[in-house]
Amino acid sequence: MWEQKIKCVKCKHFLKIGEYDTSTRCENCGQEYNTIDDELYHATACSATSVYYEVNDSWQVKRIHFHNQPIDLLDETVQNSRMLVSEEKDPHILTKIVKKYYDALKKRLQSFLTLGNIPNLSAAEKNSIDIDTPTYSILHLIDILKKAFPGQLKKIQEICGKHETTIKRIKWIRDKSEHPLMKLWSIPGKIYEDRSDQPNSKNPPKEYLNYNFIIKTNRAVIDVCLLLLKLDPVTRPKDQYDVLEGFRITT
Repeated sequence: MWEQKIKCVKCKHFLKIGEYDTSTRCENCGQEYNTIDDELYHATACSATSVYYEVNDSWQVKRIHFHNQPIDLLDETVQNSRMLVSEEKDPHILTKIVKKYYDALKKRLQSFLTLGNIPNLSAAEKNSIDIDTPTYSILHLIDILKKAFPGQLKKIQEICGKHETTIKRIKWIRDKSEHPLMKLWSIPGKIYEDRSDQPNSKNPPKEYLNYNFIIKTNRAVIDVCLLLLKLDPVTRPKDQYDVLEGFRITT
């Protein structure tokens, strides 16, 4: 069990450990402990990057650096979204936020699908998913999710189908967000689904890039992340759901 407030094995007194200490001594009984560091990547819980501690009876304190890149990126993006004014229409600002939502969800899907306890996917498939290539878009990863959980197809389709249109448009914006000529974007920016359409296409847009679309993007990403918690073969505690719900922007 990981605890921030850890106790001396010998006398059960709380130990004081600094973030960079290489050793510590119990203030009550004098027992000395060496501190060793470990790194944990591809964490699947919904807390952001942080440090946890474990003590053992070999007089060691293990300091775990818990890295959760998808949640860190999602947290940052939600904060960016909350700073927007509702009248914001500048595509230079909004495309960057949509791009980060896309990247956060893609990383979350990749880390989830490559877990050892995810069924119906071979080691080769998981290794391929873990390699960040353009081949694995969010849409492709959702298809793989359906393959991994055929018995949960209805649940997956209920959430992903609800947001399918928004997800397609998020992907289109992600593909066009690094367009070499940002001046092609109008204000408000036009949104399409067909990859052949450019930001300055003469075709009627599916919708416009504005604050309301950021809210739709936020809701789609949070709902899919919550879905992954529900699909996880390991039952996740309520506080992990609460963390994700806390990222939802309400208007």
